[in-house]
Amino acid sequence: EVRAVCDLYTSKGLPNFPTGLAFTFWEQYLFLRWNLFCAICIIAFAVFAVISLLMFNPWAAAMVMVIVVVVTIELGGFMGLFGIKMNPISAVTLISAVGIGVEFTAHVVLAFLTSLGSVDDRLESCLQHMFVPVFHGAISTLLGIVMLVFSEFDFVIKYFFVVMATLVVLAVFNGLCLLPILLTLIGPEPELIPTDGSCRLPAPPPLSEQYYKKKKAMGIENGLRHRKGADVEMSAKKSLSDQDDQESTKKL
Repeated sequence: EVRAVCDLYTSKGLPNFPTGLAFTFWEQYLFLRWNLFCAICIIAFAVFAVISLLMFNPWAAAMVMVIVVVVTIELGGFMGLFGIKMNPISAVTLISAVGIGVEFTAHVVLAFLTSLGSVDDRLESCLQHMFVPVFHGAISTLLGIVMLVFSEFDFVIKYFFVVMATLVVLAVFNGLCLLPILLTLIGPEPELIPTDGSCRLPAPPPLSEQYYKKKKAMGIENGLRHRKGADVEMSAKKSLSDQDDQESTKKL
């Protein structure tokens, strides 16, 4: 009705617009969904760029980006399912979900990328090394927001604690269940491939043995240099003696 009144007077040659605290509050809802979509796209691209630079593997970065976007979409579906309306606070939570989801995905992808052997061997090694740390990270995040459940305001419990706790659960599920499946199907190639086809790299020798071998190699190299120098000196002396013999023969 207010917009209709404004349009009526504008058509009569009197440009106008409504103002006030209520209109300032309502105005943020005009392009909320579009701004939310743009923000998620920008953050997802930033995640892809940063992970690509850190891992030097765009395919692994793309998988991390896909998982965090899936987590964000699932969280938005949960909010609609449980009657949590879209507002600036819930929009900020959805935007932060993209960044929080990296915690539960990037480590898993990096462990898979640096593992050796077949796909199954790499996935097994990846989960052996990262399942417990990722799960501990989820518990620590939940402990950081658990005090919100004791708030006196239902709004805080519903829009902060419930949404953030659901975000952590969804991120853990996708990072430890969905992501390993994708890694099995379309995961990146390993960074190192042993020539003998084994699943482990040989353990490096002790430092003392490395030092001894290095010192021995340097000694052999120095010996060869001295020997080469002696050979050059002997050949030089021989050539000088030959020249002297030739000169004495000419004099005779």
